[in-house]
Amino acid sequence: MYTLYGALASPYSMKMRAVPRYRRIPFVWKDGAAVAEALKKVRAPVIPVLEFPEGSLANDSTPLIHYLEARHGNRSIVPPDLAIAFLACLLEDFADEWLTKPMFGYRWLEEVDQVQMSRWLAHIDDLSGHEGEWSTEPSECAFKLARIAGEVYALLLAADAVAFESGADQFTFEAMGQSYSQVIFKYQVRWLANLRARFALLGENDRQRAPGMIGTDWSALLGEG
Repeated sequence: MYTLYGALASPYSMKMRAVPRYRRIPFVWKDGAAVAEALKKVRAPVIPVLEFPEGSLANDSTPLIHYLEARHGNRSIVPPDLAIAFLACLLEDFADEWLTKPMFGYRWLEEVDQVQMSRWLAHIDDLSGHEGEWSTEPSECAFKLARIAGEVYALLLAADAVAFESGADQFTFEAMGQSYSQVIFKYQVRWLANLRARFALLGENDRQRAPGMIGTDWSALLGEG
């Protein structure tokens, strides 16, 4: 049996908890004092932490999702179409590393936000009863999100990588008419390399289809190096 340690206020914990629920993988959810104990057993003290049936523990939600994909074949959350799967990977990273910024500011700010998030917590958090088939094409919403990500997040990844290579401590970039600055984030440097490697592994047909899904900003960035 898996044990997942997290907190209700943590978006990454909620993301991770939704995965085994949808996939109908038995697990135990623990929060509170149990989390503090679990954090002592992982390298980076961040949640969620997943304890595997054999007793090992690991964290970082994206790798954890792929660990479960490798271990369990039922109700996969990775699209079978490789080009669409790459788009899904890109959008997940965008949500993890950029959309959390406005989320923390707006999720409970206005009444409309409070109503929306309450509905999410009540319904979308548990899709174990959902049945369906994968679409053969991404939704229009997915296309639009990928292009927004290209206009903002792709620029951040590019600027972060250049600054890291130059030995700078921080960087600034312009996106959508605004200036944004932050310190170097090595995790994003590694993840850009991961995205480029995933893109390079696509077959010729999927590589030709992908730019139409992810947009020109991403295509230019991922085609480098």
